[in-house]
Amino acid sequence: FENTGKELHQAFFAPLAQGATFDEAKAAFLSQDQSGPPPIQFEKATALSVIQGGAKLVESGFALEKGTYIVVCFITDKAGGAPHFTKGMFQQLDVS
Repeated sequence: FENTGKELHQAFFAPLAQGATFDEAKAAFLSQDQSGPPPIQFEKATALSVIQGGAKLVESGFALEKGTYIVVCFITDKAGGAPHFTKGMFQQLDVS
């Protein structure tokens, strides 16, 4: 994994719950309403270590099961502010 930016980043990988879509998972992360069932499988989620800007991370033994994942960054900028996912740092990852 490579962080080509200047800020710290982290990748949190969570498989979508059965029947859930990437857009539903993204909307749930951005919503204040957490009353419904989560659209991701928290018990199967995993994350990488925080990566410095301009750095690369080689993670041995990192394996994801087949499926669709949402990848999210929970880190904030060094100067503070909202977590990066609130600024659009979401990605869909399909593992086959």
